[in-house]
Amino acid sequence: MRFGAHVTAAKGYRQMARYARQTGCECVQIFAKSPRQWQAKPLSDGRLKEMRDLIDQGAVCPVNTHTSYLLNLSTDNDELREKSIAALADELVRAAQLGCTAVNTHVGTASAAAPADAAAADGEPLSPESARAAERAGQAAVRAWELAERQLADLGEEARLTTPVLLFEDTAGAGTTFGSSVSELAAAIAASGLGADRLGICIDTCHAWAAGYPLDGAEGWDALLGRIDGLMGIDRLQLLHLNDCLHGCGQHKDRHAWIGRGRISAAGFAALVADPRLARLDAVLEMPGQLPEKDEVNLGVLKALRDGLGPKEAVAAGAALHPGATQ
Repeated sequence: MRFGAHVTAAKGYRQMARYARQTGCECVQIFAKSPRQWQAKPLSDGRLKEMRDLIDQGAVCPVNTHTSYLLNLSTDNDELREKSIAALADELVRAAQLGCTAVNTHVGTASAAAPADAAAADGEPLSPESARAAERAGQAAVRAWELAERQLADLGEEARLTTPVLLFEDTAGAGTTFGSSVSELAAAIAASGLGADRLGICIDTCHAWAAGYPLDGAEGWDALLGRIDGLMGIDRLQLLHLNDCLHGCGQHKDRHAWIGRGRISAAGFAALVADPRLARLDAVLEMPGQLPEKDEVNLGVLKALRDGLGPKEAVAAGAALHPGATQ
């Protein structure tokens, strides 16, 4: 498993790559454009050359992107969904130009409230509203890919460095958000008809815990991965967001905490790191706190767990990198 963090690219890709090396990232996640805007100028030739030079020099670790927070692929608002499809296509094009591995996105909303317990919902049929939201999200992914492929063809084959996979991220299940249960994500993927090379999922540990999946030990991880494998195939899981959670399991509160300092606990992350089904994945931190302390401390904990230290010892090893640092 490669560990990394969400890193800003606002000062350029070379600075992003330098920060990643200095903090010990083995992979990164970036925004390819502002996450608060629908549209942005195309990537300049200078920015593209900067990234390509870094790739050619082996100076950048694997890069994943996160889409704008404005996208809503599962909404029943046709105008908003059309706008979201166009914006997602642009994100796919940018990631392909930058040589990225994956494009991660939040799926959107449905009109009905999310299930009270996402883990229990996996054993039940989807509500009619959730089923319709899944169909809308799956078809939106298809149309975004079609539009992105046309745009890349117009740019010329030399414009594409990679064909990134699109990933639907799970949610904490607050309000009317769609995708808090594995069954909802699986239904959206099934509705698309796309293969695992084009559409998969990202599991955010804080979101999954908040939605009702007890990930504080090996039993909980085994249950979650078993549901993913049974409902869509484990190959669809292609990225992890590693965040502890300040609140209890099933409370639907998306409040990130440092690894081992939240309710999932270091024991939960030790179980994650030890599971061989997850060893192939990139795993990205999305932590509050000061730079670079927040990334160096939490990466230190994860690497210590990977090296075989116990949960308490791993947290202590991470903390020792910046004594007194907090989120």
